[in-house]
Amino acid sequence: MKSTSHRHPERKPEAVTRQEAWASLSTAEQIKALDTRLGKGLGAARQRLRLSGVKKAPAPPVQAATAPESVAVGDETPSTPKKLKAKERRAKAAETVS
Repeated sequence: MKSTSHRHPERKPEAVTRQEAWASLSTAEQIKALDTRLGKGLGAARQRLRLSGVKKAPAPPVQAATAPESVAVGDETPSTPKKLKAKERRAKAAETVS
């Protein structure tokens, strides 16, 4: 892929000019510019929210998972079998072969 870093010096002033032109527009003019460029209410959702001044609704609180009832230490039975490590799997396979 061709590097475009050699174009950086000529693109930087253009970017600054575009940013200054955008910043000089009022909020209503910026929304109107987005509507003409992208379509009424289409695209740039976050920018539209920021421009309209509407705060995003807070996320609903996350409920903590309920802990299982306490079990006596000796009564623990795993619900899923313990995963064997590679050495243990090889030893088990060697036992079944011999």
